[in-house]
Amino acid sequence: MTIAIIPVRGGSKRIPRKNVKEFCGHPLMAWSVVAARWSKLIDHVVVSTDDDEMEEVARKYGADEIIRRPDWPDADEAAGNRPLLHAVNELAGKYGTSWTMVTMFATSPQRLPGDLDGGIQHMRKNGLQNVVGMSRKRETFIYEDKELYAQSVIRDKYQQHFELTSGLVNVITAGYYRWLQTIVTDDSDKSLNDGFRNTTKQEQFGYVETRPWQIPETDTQEEFELCELIMEHYVLKGRGIEIYEEYYNERTE
Repeated sequence: MTIAIIPVRGGSKRIPRKNVKEFCGHPLMAWSVVAARWSKLIDHVVVSTDDDEMEEVARKYGADEIIRRPDWPDADEAAGNRPLLHAVNELAGKYGTSWTMVTMFATSPQRLPGDLDGGIQHMRKNGLQNVVGMSRKRETFIYEDKELYAQSVIRDKYQQHFELTSGLVNVITAGYYRWLQTIVTDDSDKSLNDGFRNTTKQEQFGYVETRPWQIPETDTQEEFELCELIMEHYVLKGRGIEIYEEYYNERTE
């Protein structure tokens, strides 16, 4: 069984009520629900939320299950892992722990039809436990904050590896990839806890390469508008939200 978990909260600060704000003609969170619903390999779509309106949107756009989580008073400071762990514990009580989990964040909606299935297929074909989306980094620029100005510390225009150990910076541009927000995880309960237990150690995981235009997130109003343009140009191409259902209904050769 493969379950998609989409956590959305009602208390966003930089863009109030962001998850239900109109994005390309539909609430922002609806795009993640629809992409998961019309995946060929996802069996169950779950939305975790603390908000009544977001529960209504999730049901309207086809989520199979809603998990209501507490309205945590420290939600602004808490890591995004907490709602995922809460949802996994709830689902483990119903379905056990031998299922594949796809985590999806509504703040990154620009997914092509088939992206989710591609990650799941890659995991199954290669016997991997975790798969993440990674976008190739062509250049790396790191600057140190000097209060009134910024000083260049690392400038890696030719994809070379640099490591400064003077105490100022200790960075290696390993793999030239940036982690995107869709994660596919097998044996979900154990993997999620193990993966979040120690984020300082070097971790190994499978990945599928995604596109650079999928990196931006809807964190600020300007980024929200940029993501709308990206979504329209690269994903929808004037066809609308129905592209996900059309993908699902395509005959598999």
